[in-house]
Amino acid sequence: MQASGQTVEAVNQFLYLGSAINSDGRSTQETHRRISIVSSIMSRLSNVWQQSRLSLATKLKVYNSLVLSVLRCGCETWTILKSDKRKLEAFYMSCQRRIPRIRWFHLVTNAEVTSQTEH
Repeated sequence: MQASGQTVEAVNQFLYLGSAINSDGRSTQETHRRISIVSSIMSRLSNVWQQSRLSLATKLKVYNSLVLSVLRCGCETWTILKSDKRKLEAFYMSCQRRIPRIRWFHLVTNAEVTSQTEH
C-alpha cells in the first residue's frame, strides 16, 4: 500500500493514543489489555483499600480517578461483544467488592454492593 509516494506496511494490530486497534474492528483484546492494566493498578493500591482510617467515599474517589479513568480511556471507540461486556462487568464488581473488603463468603449480593458503594 502506498500513501504520499511512500510504502505503508499493513498490520493486524497497532497502538494508537494508548489503545490497541485491530484490523477486525473488535475490541476484545483491548478490553482484556485494559483489565490487565487496571488489575495491576488495583493490586498496587491494596494498601489504600486496606486503610481503615480512610472513608469509603475517599477510597471511591481514588478508585474513580486512578482506576476507572484508565479502564475507560478510549472506550468510546470500542466495539463491545456480549462476552466483553460480561467480562468488564465481572471485573467491575470484583473491584467494587475489593474496596470495602467484601469477600465471597460474606454472601453479599451485587445489588447490595452497588447500593453500598453508590456506584
